[in-house]
Order: sequence, then structure tokens, then C-alpha cells
Amino acid sequence: MPRGNERSSCFIVRPILLGIWVVLLGLCPAHSLVADEGSVEPAPRKEAQAEARIYFLLDPDAVDIVVDTKGHAGLLVFDGTRYYYYSYSRTGLLKKSFSKWDSTVIYLKSVDPNHYQYEADWGITAVQAARARNVAACYEWKIYNALARNCWHMVYDAIRSAVGKERIEKTSSPSPDTNFWHNNNKADHWTVL
Repeated sequence: MPRGNERSSCFIVRPILLGIWVVLLGLCPAHSLVADEGSVEPAPRKEAQAEARIYFLLDPDAVDIVVDTKGHAGLLVFDGTRYYYYSYSRTGLLKKSFSKWDSTVIYLKSVDPNHYQYEADWGITAVQAARARNVAACYEWKIYNALARNCWHMVYDAIRSAVGKERIEKTSSPSPDTNFWHNNNKADHWTVL
């Protein structure tokens, strides 16, 4: 039988230990557990070490008929060896990986219902690529909301975790199309796929 405040200390220690295990097991990156968006910043990027790339993909023709947002955003992360694709929608998070750029582009241009037409990309390091992949993967457990947590929000969170808030910004619109055209000039490069 616990004496004095021994019992109450269990209520403090157990959640702390659980939080440590969640981070150690990699279930979600530690920075995604912080509620304040501005409280955690990625390490500064060194241009010379950019061996990987992160891509903001846009299908401008997709339309969410429920809230009338235009476009669908997808994420592609190249870690130096493989391409990892993420698409977040009402049906959840779709994840795929590819070993070659050609097969990746063929898939991105033909995937139904999204036919990506544009991409904006940033040079990053393999560490930043891993961070972005972890952030995107956490959307598997998030509930979709067309206005507050849609495909654009997943792309924004992942890219921001890799390149910092100075290199990508949210507008007041939840529309992927609006946010792509607002951010394409902040990327290292953008083009038609």
C-alpha cells in the first residue's frame, strides 16, 4: 500500500515515461507533439549538403465539393535513394515509394483521381527528408477536416519541418491551389510535371 504522496507520483511519472517511449519508438516526431506551431524550428539548412529534395505537388483540377476548395496537394520526398509519396484525403493517408524518378513521374501524372500537373521543390539533407517523412506519416492518425486539416496542411507541415517557416507560408485559404501559387516562388525550383 502506497504511503503519503507515493501514489500521486505515479500519476506524474507514468505519462512522462509514456511520452518518452512514444518519441523513442518513433511513433511521432517529438516536434509534432508540441501544440504551438512557432515553438519548434528545424535546424538551419546548409545549401552545400542538399542531397535530397522535397516536392509540393499540385493537381489544380481537383475540387472539394463540400467546401469548394480548389486543387489537391501531394508530397514527394527524395532522401537520396528513394522517392516517398504521400497523399492525404478524406479516405486517409496514402503512402507509396519508388526507386526511380521516371516511374515516380508516370505514377504522379496518372494516379486516379489526382493528376498532378505542377511541382515546387526544395533542396534538403537526408536528415531533413527523414524529419519530413515522419511528419507526413503522422497524418495517418489525424482526422481529416477540409478547412483545418486537409492535404495542403499535411504538405505544409512536412515541408516546413524540413525547410523552415521562412521558405513556405500558409495563406488564410485552405485551398491547395492558392497555397501552391503563393509558395512556388519560395521554392528552389518549380515546373510543370
